[in-house]
Amino acid sequence: MLTDPTPNVNASPPFLHDELIPLREIGKTLGSPNLCYATAWRWALRGVRGIILPTLKIGRVRYVRRSDLLAFGEALAEKAAADYATRTPAPVVPNPASRGRSAATRERDLQAAKDRLRKRGLLSA
Repeated sequence: MLTDPTPNVNASPPFLHDELIPLREIGKTLGSPNLCYATAWRWALRGVRGIILPTLKIGRVRYVRRSDLLAFGEALAEKAAADYATRTPAPVVPNPASRGRSAATRERDLQAAKDRLRKRGLLSA
């Protein structure tokens, strides 16, 4: 069977097969209306943890494919899980106040307090 050499003019471009979301409406799409437009721009320009949100510009409006937004979220989750798995826990430094005193230090402090009380005449010898 021979293929038709003339291109199909009515075929839609491949980027239109996925739902396009304007960058301004990412917050509504994600269920977070408080997500700032600047945050979405930062994701597209600089990325998060080395992962950049792919966008495309049609006219004056920048769009994100729904599949790219989902892939961006999944990549961030995987990166966060990998970072968490390789992170070493912070060392636990004991609080000096909770360590308590040694028996010798306690005895010395007790004797000094008794001496002060005797000096003031508040404790009999």
